[in-house]
Amino acid sequence: MVMLPRLALTALSVALLAACTVGPDYVRPTPQEPAAFARAPTAAEVASLPEAAPAGDAFWER
Repeated sequence: MVMLPRLALTALSVALLAACTVGPDYVRPTPQEPAAFARAPTAAEVASLPEAAPAGDAFWER
């Protein structure tokens, strides 16, 4: 039964040491932001959209 705690401690130590080797060389990437969305609607297109009709009073109770 002494083997299980020793194995767990060894596995934890290896995991912690491996995590330390990954960290120091990390460089955060700079995201490339587009100048505009691929298909953003123009103001005229948005203004010409029909308005939604009102649903009425308690339509779910009919």
